[in-house]
Amino acid sequence: MKNYCILVLLLILKLTTPLNAQDLRVQNFGNKDDQAVVFLHGGPGYNSVVFEQTTAPVLAEQGYFVISYDRRGEGRNSDLVSSYNFEQSINDLKHIADIYAVDSFYLVGHSFGGIIAKKYATKYPEQVIALVLVSTPISMQETLKGIIVKSKEIYERKSDDVNLGYINLLENMDTSSLEFSSYTLMHAMQNGFYKTSSPTSQAIKIYGEMQSDSLITVFGNKQDYRSPGGFWDSEKYTTVDISNDLKSLVSNGVWVYGLYGKDDGLFTNKHIAKLGEIIGNKNLTYADSCSHNFYIDRQRLFMDKMFSIGH
Repeated sequence: MKNYCILVLLLILKLTTPLNAQDLRVQNFGNKDDQAVVFLHGGPGYNSVVFEQTTAPVLAEQGYFVISYDRRGEGRNSDLVSSYNFEQSINDLKHIADIYAVDSFYLVGHSFGGIIAKKYATKYPEQVIALVLVSTPISMQETLKGIIVKSKEIYERKSDDVNLGYINLLENMDTSSLEFSSYTLMHAMQNGFYKTSSPTSQAIKIYGEMQSDSLITVFGNKQDYRSPGGFWDSEKYTTVDISNDLKSLVSNGVWVYGLYGKDDGLFTNKHIAKLGEIIGNKNLTYADSCSHNFYIDRQRLFMDKMFSIGH
């Protein structure tokens, strides 16, 4: 088993493309002459492996040049020293765009990756054809407090005094703290907020195939725990609110789109309505049979929306 894991890791290193010996390993899919799409993963502390193994090749087949990578200090780039801040994340993406000679691209940010994508679009709006937010918190505090409310309702229905006790402790914590965020997200996972209760047949097939994918087996659910602490120390990301910045982007002519699932327990209807007011309801897709991983739960719809944005 040990030798198998080593073999898998060596294969991963072989398949990734270092920009140089000391820099990020970056993956790309498709023809470099096609319209570019850059994907930024969620977290902090996760990676792009699931997107790359399930969705990036399909996008490439549809005529896009897809660029994807794990942030410095995370996932397959966990060996690289990171400052865990927004400035470095933006600079890394700019460096990648320069290396690949990509002058303009669709920037897709999943969850926390959408916050970094927004910051990049604010600094380099001329490069971003469209900013696509996938399951991205607009206000981290609203998201975390919404999870507490939903979790409490579940525990009250179940008369779960133990978890109600934990919720009571959370309600009396500093909501800006990393501990509050971490424990709150644990309740979100415990209550199935990241999964849809009514998956489509396509989603069932994709999730089934993921179970035998060696890259996903090694990295899919792996979290680098240095990253949340690092980003909290540098950016206090648990208090980030991108509402006003999104308004500025829209007013400056940057196209902003939102792809969210109705079964995603991280967001309340109020949260989604607020986003619709900012970017325009015509640019917001709020999908049935879909939770946090929109590009898996509703992959066909994800492709349709990407194609409609690009054409």
